[in-house]
Amino acid sequence: MMIDGFMERLGTVISHGTQHLDVESSTDYIDDYTNSVTLPCVEFMPMNLYTSKKLVYLKLTSSGLRDPGFVYMPCLKFMHLEEVKWRVHLEKVLSGCPVLEELTLLKDHPTFFITQAPKKQGHCKVAHSEEMNEGLELTDVPRCVSTTLECVEIKDKFEWEEGKMKVASYFLENSVVLKKLILSPTAYNQNIYEKVNKLAKRSP
Repeated sequence: MMIDGFMERLGTVISHGTQHLDVESSTDYIDDYTNSVTLPCVEFMPMNLYTSKKLVYLKLTSSGLRDPGFVYMPCLKFMHLEEVKWRVHLEKVLSGCPVLEELTLLKDHPTFFITQAPKKQGHCKVAHSEEMNEGLELTDVPRCVSTTLECVEIKDKFEWEEGKMKVASYFLENSVVLKKLILSPTAYNQNIYEKVNKLAKRSP
C-alpha cells in the first residue's frame, strides 16, 4: 500500500545524511477503467538521492528511478537494485559513484551482479538468473571493472550459449588488469571453455 508523503519523508532522511538506505516500495496496481487496463503504481525516489554525500549502502526494491540530470554519490560503495523501474540509464548512475565496490541488479535489467571486493583484492562475482533470455548489456564500462578488477568469478546456470559468451567476453575485453577468470562448472560446458580460451583479453 502506498503511503501519502512517504517519498517526502524519505527525502528528509537523505538530507540528514543517512549512510544506510533500504527501501521496498509499493507493488500495488491501479485500475484504469477508461482504458480497461490495470497499471502498476511506481514510487519514484526523491531527486536528492542522486547527490547524497553520505550514503554508503543503497538497496531499492520495486522503486522508480527518474533521470536526475546529474549523479554524484561520492561515498556509495554498495548498490542493490531489485525490480527497479528505470527512467535513467544505468551508465549515468554508475558514472556518479566513483568508489562503488558492489553492484547488484535483478529482474528489470538483465539479471547479473558485479562484486568488487576491497581494492587490494579486486575480486568480482557475476551471477545471472535462469529466467532471463538476454546477456550482459552495458555500453559503458563501470570504473570498478576497467581499473581495479583482477579476478572474475562467473557462477550459476546460463541456459543459452550466446549469453554465456557475452558475459565472459565482456570482462576479458574490458578488465585492463584482469589476472584470473573463474568459470563455475555449473555455468559452463567444455565447449564454452574452449571458446573463452580463444577470446582476446585486454589485460597483459
